[in-house]
Amino acid sequence: LNGIRGRCGFGLLKQDTRLDQAADDHSNYLAVNFAQLGAIGHTQVPGLPGFTGVTVIDRTTARGYQGPTSEGVIFGAPTLSLQHFVAALLQSAYHSSAALGGLLDVGFGQRTIGASFVAVVYGQPQSGSSQQIAGDVIALAPCDGESNWLRVHAPESPNPMPGVPLGSYGAPLIAQVRDGQLLAVDEWTLTGPGGVAVSTTLRRFGSDPNNGVGISRAVLIPNTVLAANTTYNVVLRGKNSGIPFERRYSFTTGAN
Repeated sequence: LNGIRGRCGFGLLKQDTRLDQAADDHSNYLAVNFAQLGAIGHTQVPGLPGFTGVTVIDRTTARGYQGPTSEGVIFGAPTLSLQHFVAALLQSAYHSSAALGGLLDVGFGQRTIGASFVAVVYGQPQSGSSQQIAGDVIALAPCDGESNWLRVHAPESPNPMPGVPLGSYGAPLIAQVRDGQLLAVDEWTLTGPGGVAVSTTLRRFGSDPNNGVGISRAVLIPNTVLAANTTYNVVLRGKNSGIPFERRYSFTTGAN
């Protein structure tokens, strides 16, 4: 998580043991109750095994952390590593907003009962201020030269591609400017080997069916799963609060 954040200009996070504990609390709750719940989410039901707080702010407060918090949750095969799950949250249309956002602290929890359940909790100390991208920066993920980008977008709720089967489209490209500034996309193209264009879908403020993309970010989703171990070239043209910019960059997918 910090590798991509650092290389791509989003700023680094600091691991906090209180957030680790809150994340572990919720991953345990999800693991022990999944058979009954049938789904995972961000709230807990009082009285169920492992209950530690209804909301993420209840759970982080119970662990002694004071300040705003946000949370990502995900589950999958018990053989998958925590690193894999964190990559899936970061390389997603909506959950990337928290993974690449301005909060300063982070904690991780993973519990495995049948499947593996992961919670990632982000926090902002009550006494501090969030970290912000410089006003003239366009932060990109993947950024130029990034490798091992996921080929496929992990199942996400809500589905950023309504009506399209989960797992049938590629992990997104993300562009982000300073909070409160308007990112306008004029052109965003993705090409593979030989200059062959990849069909994509743009999600931005005002044109996202789930209203999950804010004014300061945009997401480009490949309409098909990307090829393994392949370099893709990108051209992005737009405006950062009215100021034109152009970025040309490339990234390489991994094996998965």
